[in-house]
Amino acid sequence: MLLRVRRNSAGFTLVETVLALGVVAFSMMGILGMLIVGLTSFREAVNATAESQIVQSVSNDILLTDYSFLMSKEYPYTRYFDEQGNEVPSGDTGRYFEAEVEKDAVSAPGVDTTTAATFIIRMKNPKLRVPNLYPIIIPKG
Repeated sequence: MLLRVRRNSAGFTLVETVLALGVVAFSMMGILGMLIVGLTSFREAVNATAESQIVQSVSNDILLTDYSFLMSKEYPYTRYFDEQGNEVPSGDTGRYFEAEVEKDAVSAPGVDTTTAATFIIRMKNPKLRVPNLYPIIIPKG
């Protein structure tokens, strides 16, 4: 009488399990790499949005200011903002953006200096090596 050893064929072998884990780990590395790029792009988009809101706020303040007061004011002057675009005092440790406003000595092409003035908003943040410049033409009157 021969006894037959019956093999249980249900389940995975150790080799199959290790290969499956290797494939999953390799694909997860690619996904994590894309996640880092996506988060960087998201942060840049948030910074661009906050910067545009700051420029809009500063330019609105300039446009609503009396022309003669603008011409008599000392330039450049700097305003400070946090990461969300809220204005903060100059000594605040949470300041992230700087908006420097200066009166441009050279007028824009086609702008008569007797009827309008040109201002430059120079936006700086720690992530940018070169500041972004936003010119504004203010009509007299």
